[in-house]
Amino acid sequence: MKFTKVTKVISSLFLSILLIFSIIPTAFAAEVFDENNIPYEELMDAGYKKAEIDKAADMMNAYAQSVPEYKEKSGTGTRIVANLSVVTRVEGFGHAWIYVENLTDGPIQVGHYTLPANEGVSVGLFSFTCDDGIGIYYNVEAYCCNVHGGDGLVSITTDLDEGELNKLSNKLLDYPNHWDPFFNCMYFAFSMWNSVSGRKVIPLVIPAFGQLQLRMHGGKENNLTMYCPRPDQVFRLEGKFGKKEVLVPVSAGSIDQEIGG
Repeated sequence: MKFTKVTKVISSLFLSILLIFSIIPTAFAAEVFDENNIPYEELMDAGYKKAEIDKAADMMNAYAQSVPEYKEKSGTGTRIVANLSVVTRVEGFGHAWIYVENLTDGPIQVGHYTLPANEGVSVGLFSFTCDDGIGIYYNVEAYCCNVHGGDGLVSITTDLDEGELNKLSNKLLDYPNHWDPFFNCMYFAFSMWNSVSGRKVIPLVIPAFGQLQLRMHGGKENNLTMYCPRPDQVFRLEGKFGKKEVLVPVSAGSIDQEIGG
C-alpha cells in the first residue's frame, strides 16, 4: 500500500514537528534506522518506493529521539508470561489492534479481560463499524479474522515479563473508552505497543503508514495465528472515562464483519 497524497502531506507536517522535538536527545532513544538496516528489497517488492521508505525512516528516527528510551529487560530472573503483537490491516477503511497471548498455565489479566491459559485476546478501538457503537472491544478482531477471514495482516511481536504485562494492563484500564478521527484505532494500538516496547512506532492515524512502519521493523504478512474465541468471549467496554467501566457481551452484528471492511 503506497502513500496517498494526503498521507504525504500529513506525514511531512508531522515530521517537521518531530524534528523540532528531537533536538534534545539526551536520555532518549538512539536512531532506529540507517541505510544498513532498512529492508529496502523486501519493502520495494511490496510496492513501496525508496523515497517513501526513506521518508518513513526519517520520521521514525525523529520520533524515537523525541520520546524517552525504553529500558529493556535485565535478563536476570525475568519470567516471560505473554506475547504482545501489534497488528494492522489496510483493506477497506483499515484497522489496527493489539493481540496478547497467554504463555502461562494460569489466567492473566489484560486490561478488563481475564485471559485463560493457552488462549489469546485481541483488543481494539472501533468507530461505527461495530453495531454496538464506538469504543474499546475485546476479541472482535480475533473472532472475525478467524471466522470471516483476515488476509493481509501485518504484525510484529515482543514478549512480556510480569512487570510489562502489568504496565500494559494498567494502560488499557486507563485509556478512555472513546474514538475520534485523531485518537483512532491506530493511535490506540500503537500507543499500547510503545508503552512496553523499545521498537517505537509513530501513533499516526493513517493505517497505510502504520503498516509500513511495522514492515520496517521486520513485520511479515499473515504470520500471526490468533486464538479463535467463542462468541460469548467477545465483549465491548461499557462506561466512559473510568466510571463504572465493565465488559458486556456484544450483539451478533458486531462480530458479523470482515475487519477493516
